[in-house]
Amino acid sequence: MAGTGLPAPINIYSLLNINGTLYAGSSNGVYKSTDDGANWAVAGTGLPVPIQIYSLLGANGTLYAGGNAGLYKSTDDGANWTASGTGLPANIEIYSLLSANGTLYASGYSNSGASVYRSIDDGANWTMAGTGLPMNLRLYSLLNINGTIYVGGDLGIWTNF
Repeated sequence: MAGTGLPAPINIYSLLNINGTLYAGSSNGVYKSTDDGANWAVAGTGLPVPIQIYSLLGANGTLYAGGNAGLYKSTDDGANWTASGTGLPANIEIYSLLSANGTLYASGYSNSGASVYRSIDDGANWTMAGTGLPMNLRLYSLLNINGTIYVGGDLGIWTNF
């Protein structure tokens, strides 16, 4: 395994590189490396313990981490984390994050079903992105192609939602 400082066993769900700083979303929170992965350390405070981080995103100087306990953001390179805004269900699991054309997207699943949410104010407020998605499936992936947002999940891919 690359580097030291990661506990064993650990599952890595997401990797992110921001200007040479590496972040790993894991079954044990967020880890950070500033030496190309030779050494890793827990990235800051403020994330609930335990937490699994499935998706990481860097956008507009903010780091976002989505996982089994919702969505969190850090404006200081992962040193401190806070819950990201209002409008997301309290029990949502975030599987994928995307920044496209000044809008943030988060896909996931909650007790009320599958959903994609969007924020136009850097994660301060979130609204449901559409109503054409199946409600009983998990949505794991987001992609932007020429301004069209695709979401992939259990049983397929959707767009124009």
